[in-house]
Formats: sequence, C-alpha cells, structure tokens
Amino acid sequence: MGMVLIPGFMLDADLWRDVEPELAAYGPIIHADLSQDSSTAEMASRAIAVAMAEMVLVGFSMGGHMALEIVRQASERVIALILIATSEQGDRN
Repeated sequence: MGMVLIPGFMLDADLWRDVEPELAAYGPIIHADLSQDSSTAEMASRAIAVAMAEMVLVGFSMGGHMALEIVRQASERVIALILIATSEQGDRN
C-alpha cells in the first residue's frame, strides 16, 4: 500500500514538501502529475497506471476532483480517500 498525493490546479509536488517526510513513514509516495493531460479522467488514468495496487488518495483542491475520478475508475484499489479544500460542486466548466 502507498499514498498518491494529488496537488491542486497549477501546483505540483512541491505542495507536499513540508509534510512528505512524515507521510513517507506510512509507505511509498507517488506524486500525481496534473500537467500532462487535458481532462480529469485522463489525469486519473495516468495516476492509476503508475500507482500501487492499493492506495490512499490525498487530493488538495482540484486534486480532490481527480481523486474522486480515481475512485470512480478504480475503487477496488482505493483504501482511503482524503480531500483537502475540495469543493463539493466540482468543475463547472
């Protein structure tokens, strides 16, 4: 089991730098990349392809919407879901 950290829009792995040492104690960490794809579904698929078989998802802001999409695509692999500052309304565009 490991953890997938998903930043918000226009953010990257640096968002997690201060907390990553503590989180690493719980297992391997993967940083989801939001910069390569044009849709949330594509971003989620990319993260699923590189993630471990069982994962804890941590999504910040827009990253929370991607985390929800990962749950939709691969719920059997998700152990826990943590959403931080994620709107319940989703993307309106």
